[in-house]
Amino acid sequence: MENLNRWSLSKQDTLVLKGLAIIALLFHHLYCGIPAWIEPYDGALAWLGDLGKVCVAIFLFCSGYGLSVQYDKIKGIKDSCRYMLKRFVSFYFNYWVVFIVFVPITVFLFHRPLSAAYGENVNLVLGIGRDLLGLQGFASYNITWWFNKLLLLLYLLFPLFYFGINKNGFWALLVSLLVCRYWMTIVGYDLYGALCVYQLSFVCGILWNKWGNNNTNKCFRMRYHNVNSNREWGRGRSCLILFGAALFLLAMVLCRMYPIIPHWSKVRMDAFVAVGVALFVVSLHRLGMNMRIMAFLGKHSANIYLIHTFINVYWHFSWLHNGTLMRSGMNFIVLLSLSLLSSIVLEWVKERLGVYKLMNYVKIKLS
Repeated sequence: MENLNRWSLSKQDTLVLKGLAIIALLFHHLYCGIPAWIEPYDGALAWLGDLGKVCVAIFLFCSGYGLSVQYDKIKGIKDSCRYMLKRFVSFYFNYWVVFIVFVPITVFLFHRPLSAAYGENVNLVLGIGRDLLGLQGFASYNITWWFNKLLLLLYLLFPLFYFGINKNGFWALLVSLLVCRYWMTIVGYDLYGALCVYQLSFVCGILWNKWGNNNTNKCFRMRYHNVNSNREWGRGRSCLILFGAALFLLAMVLCRMYPIIPHWSKVRMDAFVAVGVALFVVSLHRLGMNMRIMAFLGKHSANIYLIHTFINVYWHFSWLHNGTLMRSGMNFIVLLSLSLLSSIVLEWVKERLGVYKLMNYVKIKLS
């Protein structure tokens, strides 16, 4: 089994994490972060919607981890620049296809003009240009795309984070924690999109790669000695680790949702929840749990993130939020199904049009 003796995340683990993140994202945008024209939810769905905000931290954790895994092989400034350029190419190719398809559909078929997002009496060409670059932030045509700018900023900061963590991971983590807690108190303003808070999730992803693959760090890896001669003990220990991971995750969720620790609740706790989810997923994987469906969702998570708000909000499908059945959780299944189907069709179109061939060609040229 892949990486059985370590805490390192396999490709399937990261896909499962992204699958869980996209489920949390849909919960958040269906039941908590909703427009004014939708009747507010209450009870368990509202609670889950609030918790769903943790999706941002999980996505950033996966991004930090994924970047650092391949960056370990990078030597020199030129290679570093080429590597980061390739990451930007991958991001933009996927994003631009969704933009080119869904923005015109929404403008012409569902009558949401560009000015609704960019404002009246502004240069729409400049607005579209900034939006195509992912820099429009909270004034993006699709409000959910505010995350693009946050992700791109963290991409730019990644070499600095990686260098600091490579020098001393514990000091880097301490600095990241202090920034998360005291930045707003001392500086008084945020650079963008709670960057001072969400950098911690990104840093935790990088640290997971460093410590999870460190053969000398016994605190962050799982050894399976003599499993063949003592399978019951090996599986029993795995179950114990899974139980511990579940307890840790539960504790982090409770601390996030309720002010148990002063100054550490809500989004400030999201990085720790993301770590708890990663621990739980790895523990399940090591027990041989089949999570292919969640990994399949993770494979389409980027498209679902980019698409779902069109269906949920901008296309005025008010029936998603009307009626007892829909408002009892059925709208989550419907929105997930429509978004996933849209992603599958979009991927088929991209393959037929040779989008991935073009993207790989550009990457090769950059090499």
